[in-house]
Amino acid sequence: MRPLLLALLLSGSALAQPVDTARGEPHTVEVSAGDALLIRVANHRYGPASSAVPVAIVQPDGAVLDEQEYEPGVSFYITTGTSRVVPDAQPGTWTTTFLGEDERVEALSVELVAAPTLPLSLHEAALFDDLAALEAALTADEGAVHRQDASYRTALHVAAAAGHLAAARMLLDAGADPNAMAGTDGGGYQMTMTLYRPLHEAADAGHADLVALLLDAGADPNATDAQGMTSPPLVSAVYGGRLDVVRLLLDRGADPTAPTAEGQTPADLAADLAEADWTDDEARPVLREIATLLSAR
Repeated sequence: MRPLLLALLLSGSALAQPVDTARGEPHTVEVSAGDALLIRVANHRYGPASSAVPVAIVQPDGAVLDEQEYEPGVSFYITTGTSRVVPDAQPGTWTTTFLGEDERVEALSVELVAAPTLPLSLHEAALFDDLAALEAALTADEGAVHRQDASYRTALHVAAAAGHLAAARMLLDAGADPNAMAGTDGGGYQMTMTLYRPLHEAADAGHADLVALLLDAGADPNATDAQGMTSPPLVSAVYGGRLDVVRLLLDRGADPTAPTAEGQTPADLAADLAEADWTDDEARPVLREIATLLSAR
């Protein structure tokens, strides 16, 4: 079997279409209110297990709220009102889908399961920007503000990536660490590849207001990890072509010469991205301006 790539296309009518591009055989499942779609990848090496897949999250009105990338060791439950993230029974099996190792992918199954009726978790409330649910979750469990999910992220990471300023402010007021790492520094490959902090998330997504909020709260503009496998937040902004965030980070103390994890300067990275074949034409002038700005520092 060829490498497996699974995509979910969610429309306003809440039709979910998982597509196995290796086989070219799309399957359509109608998701009604109160149902949740569970995606599983059966792996013959590890046995039946849930692997992470890129999905979209849908609000009750059918609008797409957010998109998720591959996340280690989790399954995504997609519903018309909430999202549940459940730890994988077999840690590490996410690499099957991520790396597309042919011999490790056996089958794909799609099934409907009952939608959870529990209150939103702190991470879910941060993702959906539900301030009432966020306050309720903080009141119910004060320690939740520091807790990592199965993807090693705190709720502040989630709010920062989604651009939810009020939710992020509420989490910071409740004691969230603006420098919390999404992982354990020095814990091996799987850990060190996910050591983003909330500032990385906000910078990458281009949320300048959240970048400012996190910096005001004490976020380190030059944060990296002990092994040098995580580039500083400035690099995240460069990759995203976020000129306003680059300027803000520089004004707030970011080192314009701090290298990427691969050893490039941010200026060289921006210049290379501006000329890369895969770069969108609209992004090229912005990246060139970023390169010029960084070179002048």
